[in-house]
Amino acid sequence: MPDQVKVVISGSCEPCQEVKQLIEEGRFNKDEGEVDLIDLETEEGFKWLDKLGVSKVPSAFKGEDNRKCNLRIDDKKRLLVIDCSPEEKQNGDE
Repeated sequence: MPDQVKVVISGSCEPCQEVKQLIEEGRFNKDEGEVDLIDLETEEGFKWLDKLGVSKVPSAFKGEDNRKCNLRIDDKKRLLVIDCSPEEKQNGDE
């Protein structure tokens, strides 16, 4: 069973609202696992800011190691694509 994906948003972030709506409608690729939506502007969500090392929203993290995931919206399919495949290091860059 795939690890849970944490998708971090902020209530005042416009792109975050589209991500939130797509998740609530179940319009995301489910092969990455279950999605836990975290709003940083809530008391419960704020604690994740440092815990995940969030530097921008929307962001996504997967598993116990909180591996960063890429998010994109497929406008044609009206689908949130969550990609948590490991990134390959190129030329020694992280």
